[in-house]
Amino acid sequence: AAASAGNLPALQDALAAGADVGAPTGWCAFTALHGAAAGGHSAAALALLALGAPADAAGDHGWTPLHLAARGGHAEVVSLLISAGAAVDGRVCGGTTPLHLAAAAGHGRAVAALLAGGAAVGGRDGAGWAPLHRAAKRGHAAVVGLLVDAGADVDGGGRGGTTPLHLAASGGRDGAVAALLHRGAAVGAVDDKGVAAIHCAASAGRPSTVWLLVGGGADAAAADAAGYAPLTYAASGGHAAVVAALAAAGSVDVAAADARGSTPLHVAAAGGHVPAVAALIVAGAPVDAADGGGFSPLHAAAERGRAAVITALVAAGESVDAAGRGGATALSWAAGRGHAAAVAALLAAGADARAADEAGLTPLHAAVSHGDSGGHAGAVRALLAAGAAVDARSVDACTPLHMAALTGASGAVGALLAGGASVDAVDGGRRTPLAMAAAAGWLPAAAALLAGGAAAGAADGAGRTPLHRAAEGDHAPLVGALTAAGAPVDADDERGDTPLHRAAGSGAAAAVAALLAAGAAAGAPNDVADTPLHTAAGRGHAAVIPPLVAAGAPLGAVPGGPGGLAAGIDTPLHVAAAAGHAAAVRALLDAGAVVDAVDAVDGETAMLMAAQRGHAGLVGVLLAAGAGADRTNVDGDTAAHLAADGGHLPVLAVLHGRGASMEITNLNYESAADIAAERGHLAVVAALLGGVPSAGVGG
Repeated sequence: AAASAGNLPALQDALAAGADVGAPTGWCAFTALHGAAAGGHSAAALALLALGAPADAAGDHGWTPLHLAARGGHAEVVSLLISAGAAVDGRVCGGTTPLHLAAAAGHGRAVAALLAGGAAVGGRDGAGWAPLHRAAKRGHAAVVGLLVDAGADVDGGGRGGTTPLHLAASGGRDGAVAALLHRGAAVGAVDDKGVAAIHCAASAGRPSTVWLLVGGGADAAAADAAGYAPLTYAASGGHAAVVAALAAAGSVDVAAADARGSTPLHVAAAGGHVPAVAALIVAGAPVDAADGGGFSPLHAAAERGRAAVITALVAAGESVDAAGRGGATALSWAAGRGHAAAVAALLAAGADARAADEAGLTPLHAAVSHGDSGGHAGAVRALLAAGAAVDARSVDACTPLHMAALTGASGAVGALLAGGASVDAVDGGRRTPLAMAAAAGWLPAAAALLAGGAAAGAADGAGRTPLHRAAEGDHAPLVGALTAAGAPVDADDERGDTPLHRAAGSGAAAAVAALLAAGAAAGAPNDVADTPLHTAAGRGHAAVIPPLVAAGAPLGAVPGGPGGLAAGIDTPLHVAAAAGHAAAVRALLDAGAVVDAVDAVDGETAMLMAAQRGHAGLVGVLLAAGAGADRTNVDGDTAAHLAADGGHLPVLAVLHGRGASMEITNLNYESAADIAAERGHLAVVAALLGGVPSAGVGG
């Protein structure tokens, strides 16, 4: 404590009383010499050194008395410690030397003392910075001069190739910038990204630094590696004074586009920087310049909701209805992103609320295409109030109400209906807005449409009603709402499918339950005599099989139907077995399906179909359920014949293991081995002739 306070008498008394001159204290493991050095108490430091205090005693993280003296700018103590043998380039955690600390703090006398003591002027810390970088960043011009005069590399690249001039320019350290330029710093030196000091000054909004660099020969129009000029940096940051300074430099083209085709005005407009926008306009930037996508600064402002910029651009002469690529206007961009204030600004400036792009989409389409989030509802109201065409049609005949329904924007649906929208308008696929809401599962939007008089049973171009769409999407609450509103529960589409067919085919268990509760016919056949149970079996949706059977769906084939002779020949079990759906097969068997039921044309059982298609596991399931191992079809073929025909050796192995005969001949007097030979399945032939087919051999 005495050393830290510079109390020499007290220090002498303590030492005379036997105090250990080199003992560390409890705080950061610093010794008395650390304390004297930190406080700049040269007399105390001298006394301690004379009594043998170690000049290089290291505290926590390697801090020595010299680091503390340098950081505090205590030049006399620095010299004492170096004379006593302190390591002039010792490093603390992070690689910082005493010279880094003195330079960063701007202590010129301490820097001079360290340099006189042999400090390495170009030493790098752990981050790759030299003392000159530290001094330049903090703007210590005098220290910059000392270091460069002592041999520091004035253009030395630190992390990322950053030079001292970059750091000084970024901080607006004009004194340091001037000192570096005076000592030969390369004004156009670039870092690893092609960024020069003038880019740094522009980005940081340092107009005086920009002038200083331009006066030193910097290229005011230089592009970095990504193609961005200083003016783009300034515009991006909204630095109007820098914009003006660069524009006044003479060599800068205010209309020059960057790598993306954007001009500085696009960049400033997107950022909402009104003063920078104004400065660019004053400097002659064209307000109607198109970027790489064909969009103007007004589009850029509209996309980000910059209402004040929109007003400034229109006042400067930009066309409020200028169309970009695809014919989209700024109003469509603002509306599509829910920027109600920007929509209001554009409408106030005379924007056409009915303007359509090349796809026929209007700002009103855009406003409802993202639901009711954010400012979209306000944009919809503003557009309707401005006379937007409520039933405008896109090239595919889609109205704003269709889009609102598709995105579930129930608020927009209500606003559009209140504005006179046709509730049952159909698009190019003959779909109504209700059909779109039903397909997407938007109950509030569907409820709003139904309340507005939408036809619950309107069929689209494929003959499907909103109930079909809700059913196949498993939107059970919508199914309930539609049936309650009078939607025909057994309406059939162009294939004869009812909503229950669509739900069963999608495995939509909740929708199946809702339809059955509403009275849907569980056994209704479609045009090829398939019932919803056939559809569920063919898709492998085992979970919907029990409720369908419980509701009366027949487990057998349903004869007849518009499909003619090919219709109604298979049972649901046939269908599930042919498709290889084991869970559905088990569910049907559990529900009482006849395992050896034959179809009406080929006389095939479910097991014959499974064998023909190579479903070995299913063959085992069906045999275990009592299927006849040697049952034949109308051609006299057994399961072994059909498996051999397809080269399905695993099926033959299962059949052999369950006692099926491999020797039976069909009506053409062919055995399974004969058929396998005809098909070229030599491995199957060998296995059959060997007597015990192996499931591990391919056909």
